Amino acid sequence: MYQDKKRQFDVESENSRRYTRLIKFNVPAGYEIKNIDDLKISCKFGEAEDINILFNSEYNIDKYVVTVTSEEYYTEIIYPKERFEEYQKVINAAADFNKIVLVLQNK
Repeated sequence: MYQDKKRQFDVESENSRRYTRLIKFNVPAGYEIKNIDDLKISCKFGEAEDINILFNSEYNIDKYVVTVTSEEYYTEIIYPKERFEEYQKVINAAADFNKIVLVLQNK
């Protein structure tokens, strides 16, 4: 949702939505992930305990098993065009997460 033009209309969805994802994978013995911290992304908007738009991803490593969790939600059905930049940043954070390429290297 990268665009240069100013938003003309509100963002409208048919319903609010929430996605929780869990990804697990093994790192081969003798390898490490050079850019593992690329998996950490946090983008959220709202007031303190009333965050209404969010994308957050993090990871945990237990020996050779990497567990990645991500949470994404949009609690409103309509986001006014004045808040479009917030909405766009969260959508783009989720899209950027999907573009991550992890680099394995020998230890």
